[in-house]
Amino acid sequence: MSIVVSILIILVILGLLVTAHELGHFWVASWLKIKAFEVSIFVGPKLLQWKRKGVEYTIRAIPLGAYVRFSEFDDEGNVIKDDDPALLINQKRWKRLLVALAGPFMNLVLGVLIFVILFAVNPSWFMTLDTDETAPYTQMAIAIENCPEYNEGDIITHVNGKRVFSYFDFAFEAGYFPKDIDVMTLTLKSGSTGESYEMVLDPVPVERPMMGFKYYAEIDEEYNGWPISEIYEDANNGSPVLKAGDILVAINDIPVVDDSIYDFCDSLHDGDTVTFTFYRDGVEHHEDSVVNTLLVPSIDYRGIYLTSHKINSVKEFFVAIKTASATPLSVGRITVSILQNALKGSVEPYNVVQGPVGLTASVSEVVTENDTSVYDKVSNLIMYSAMISLGLMYSNMLPIPGLDGNQVILLIVEAVIGRPISRKAEDVIAVVGFIMLILLAVFALASDIIRIVIGA
Repeated sequence: MSIVVSILIILVILGLLVTAHELGHFWVASWLKIKAFEVSIFVGPKLLQWKRKGVEYTIRAIPLGAYVRFSEFDDEGNVIKDDDPALLINQKRWKRLLVALAGPFMNLVLGVLIFVILFAVNPSWFMTLDTDETAPYTQMAIAIENCPEYNEGDIITHVNGKRVFSYFDFAFEAGYFPKDIDVMTLTLKSGSTGESYEMVLDPVPVERPMMGFKYYAEIDEEYNGWPISEIYEDANNGSPVLKAGDILVAINDIPVVDDSIYDFCDSLHDGDTVTFTFYRDGVEHHEDSVVNTLLVPSIDYRGIYLTSHKINSVKEFFVAIKTASATPLSVGRITVSILQNALKGSVEPYNVVQGPVGLTASVSEVVTENDTSVYDKVSNLIMYSAMISLGLMYSNMLPIPGLDGNQVILLIVEAVIGRPISRKAEDVIAVVGFIMLILLAVFALASDIIRIVIGA
């Protein structure tokens, strides 16, 4: 049942975003006094229809898109040529260019507006370090200690020399490709002097005694403990006390969130007995376990956290607007980075694009998440809509026939050569573009299926 709901949700999202896109074309055309024959919201059978100022407005049954018709067609589907100066085809190039760009621009504005609203009502990510969350012994804690220029509130501008505009491309750049064993360089801008400086996170390999388990870096907020991710077979002489999914809250009554836990763990010897306090399925347990210490090479966690809180001042609201406005740049950067790394072979080709099946699967994950409130699910779906809107902006600017980017390129070429390209050239471009669209659709579908099958 959830997949049906997810399909309906993604259809409505895409339908509304494409409708906004087409209305962008229509509104700019109306502003420029360009004639439109029909505005159709959604496609398929007609539900409602009315006419105003010579324009036929239609609401249709299937939310798979929308369209604006600027020409009349004969019975064979060919454009009827007309010298009417109000028609789009007879307009000056700059007017046609504005109409072509209006659709993607509408998706841009809509995406930014959604993010502004989300940042205004939900906790917002700021490009400053949250040192309260930075645990001792992490790379971040050591880097701050060794960076005398750092002051609370300094803004992160680059990761490994690459510009970051918002939390999205920061998270991508800081968490996707660099590994814990790689040196990471953050460039920050001083809030007091305005000057930039660098902070280096330099991982130092050490040997640490292992107690037979691994845990996730982020603290579980409900139980204030370490979520256990993996258990070694030889833990507790082959009879592990902990299981993956447990929440370990204390060792020998020392809370794992206490800074002293690290010194205690480093002091353990092979054969020592410790008491684990942990939660399993919501039930608290206290059980002894023999520590089978094994000194293994280890790297401290990065420990990077950005500040996140609700906007509580006018100044922060304008910062949120600035961040929302920078989000399209983040999306563009992430897209380019993924393409570059795919060409280098560091990203699998099936992770480059996402088609309708992938979109539906992503929405289904949000809808079926059991530990998420309805409010958070709605917020996530709205944020997802904003990302899709920005994706539509970029995809529509591709120079492929049928997309706005192709019209923009043709208008630029027309301006350069002083005349429209030949009909024969247009036909060749249309055929090539149709083939490209089919291949792109097949590639997107295949990528979605591969990700679902392998669980990527």
